[in-house]
Amino acid sequence: MGKRLFFFLYLSEGAPIGFIWWAMPAILSKYGFKLSSIATISALATIPWTFKFLLAPIIDLISLKLFSLKKQLIVYQILMGFVLILLPSAIRLQNQVFIITVLIIHGIFASAQDICIDSLAIKSIPSDKLGEINGVMQAGMLCGRSLFGGAGVFIASYLGLEFTTYFLLSCVWISIVYLQKTKIKLKQKEEIRPKKYFDDFIKLLKKSTIWKLALITYFSGFSYNGISTIGSAVLSEKGVSPVFHGLTYSLIIPFFMTMGALYGGKFSDRYNSQKFLSWMVICSIISSCLTGSFMDFVQEEKLLIISYAFFYFFIGATTTSLYTFLMQKTSKEFSALEFSIFMSITNLCDSTSSYLTGQLVEELSYFSTAMIIGSICLITLIALRQRIEV
Repeated sequence: MGKRLFFFLYLSEGAPIGFIWWAMPAILSKYGFKLSSIATISALATIPWTFKFLLAPIIDLISLKLFSLKKQLIVYQILMGFVLILLPSAIRLQNQVFIITVLIIHGIFASAQDICIDSLAIKSIPSDKLGEINGVMQAGMLCGRSLFGGAGVFIASYLGLEFTTYFLLSCVWISIVYLQKTKIKLKQKEEIRPKKYFDDFIKLLKKSTIWKLALITYFSGFSYNGISTIGSAVLSEKGVSPVFHGLTYSLIIPFFMTMGALYGGKFSDRYNSQKFLSWMVICSIISSCLTGSFMDFVQEEKLLIISYAFFYFFIGATTTSLYTFLMQKTSKEFSALEFSIFMSITNLCDSTSSYLTGQLVEELSYFSTAMIIGSICLITLIALRQRIEV
């Protein structure tokens, strides 16, 4: 099973994420939605990802008793694509409930797809090749998010929502071709029973470390998740051209996020990951506040984009340093379940910080909003001062 398959699988996962989380806020803004409504839609769209860990045991049991991971993955990708066909109609009708319903149903199938892809990699790729495959998968994710996060705004402006949606579907479904043609040899199956999942979960909850790590995971990204949610819509409100808007989200932001991620990963390994994460959280708070002030006072679009580049660099660095720290502290006995919970908590952070940001910007300036959201991250800094045993 080659790199190409996992590249396209993660491309098919990243494309809808890029469109929904990056491009759609700008599109909704053009259709007259307020920032508070956009933030609410974005927040609710992440709910399936927040609770995706609940799907993991179900997918595992289905793979043992009914359908293989490969068959499930094909079904989930087909369904997540078909649901998106309804999205242009929902947006044109300006029906917020309709839009949220479409996004939540899509998110359920998309989160199930994500679980299947990761399980497929773990169960079929040799341990000494997992790092390389993970690099390929992240490259696919970034390509999908870049293409539809930035270019999605441009394509929708010039070719329409329907064309954009069907182009998105082609990217979601292209990996099915590779999946069908690839023979997948899984490692020896481990017997998985519902009772084992329940027992493991209870043991996990009795550990004090899990609660400390959960607290750190939830609040680490609070400062930037909310501001990043409205960033695309702010560019539209300021009259930034679709071409420049697309360039920002398809090239500039992904490039600086990648550079930040590489920086965060390199120095998390070189220095104490707990201390380095603290510094990255501080940097993300500062960059978030600076970006908020630029949103308020800077009209020159090039200067605003520079602030976005600086802002997203530290998003990449903070995210990578957080994941490195969590991987080092996650218990080896329950690593799959525990890390899945942490990833769900990061999505819960996305959801709540996005909603709170949307409510605050209705009454306050962007800078004041960033200051309030950033101050919540101080909880993480306090928690990181504690000794955390594995």
